[in-house]
Amino acid sequence: MPKFSLERIVRADIGKVFDLMTDIENAQRIMPHRFPSVRVLSVRDKVSVVEEHFIISQKEVVMMTKHVVDRPRTHEIFVIGGD
Repeated sequence: MPKFSLERIVRADIGKVFDLMTDIENAQRIMPHRFPSVRVLSVRDKVSVVEEHFIISQKEVVMMTKHVVDRPRTHEIFVIGGD
């Protein structure tokens, strides 16, 4: 199973950066070049199920994902299905 992580060093408050990068409901507005469509299907505690259209390598893929957010340490994304 492929596994990857994204990392970028920035000079900013860790809480603000974490909140921005885990704002699934507003991902389309925050990063329209990366997320042309995001639809949150379910939210329970720390777990969200999302249908997202994601641009990677100039190709759009459609995925059903499960986001598990444990503030302020981790944001895990599991692909449930899709392209």
